[in-house]
Amino acid sequence: MMSDDTNPLCAELEILRASYGPELEISAAGADVTQIRFQATPNVGLRSEEWCFAATELFITFPASYPTSPAQFSLSKSRGLESAQIRELEELLQSDAKERSIYGEVHVFSALQRVEEFLADRNSPNPCPVCIEEVEIDGSGEEAPLQLRPCLHVMHMACYRGYRSHIEERRREKEASLVHREGPSKAARLAKIHWALCPVCRIDFDFENADELLITHDKER
Repeated sequence: MMSDDTNPLCAELEILRASYGPELEISAAGADVTQIRFQATPNVGLRSEEWCFAATELFITFPASYPTSPAQFSLSKSRGLESAQIRELEELLQSDAKERSIYGEVHVFSALQRVEEFLADRNSPNPCPVCIEEVEIDGSGEEAPLQLRPCLHVMHMACYRGYRSHIEERRREKEASLVHREGPSKAARLAKIHWALCPVCRIDFDFENADELLITHDKER
């Protein structure tokens, strides 16, 4: 059995810990590393999390014969990426790992860099789902971008206000209809339903806590 000093996986893990710190979570069973979880964001020198429009969690599982056998990669909780892009990234990672394993090369560090570069190439805001116009990061006033959390999709300030008014009006209409047909107790059940959904991905967010879920990109200027 190799010592930690000569084991290529152990050496690579030390580099990963030094390079990524808290973004990297290593699960271990005894002396054998079984899985890595990596919180991936674009490697573009972001000023803050507010400028992130694409992110994912990367899970890496190691076979006992790594690196002569390829590590296995899977993505979870991806945000700002389409399904086809997620599949493309997984295929890129697996193909590269398979090629490098033929030569017994460690390949996880390069995989993390590949993920960051992939996200950086796609780190741009989506068109506003309400007006279908481009969202300018440097917009101000009614054109200022608001970012929904946790999905990272963006809307114009004015469009968000209109969308919110529309959702609240629909809810009032439903409540009034239920009160008329079923009584107040049945109508109260509507309070438990998530009415606020991201217009792009349909993930729910809470209007009552909008200050925590909506980020104005120009607020720090």
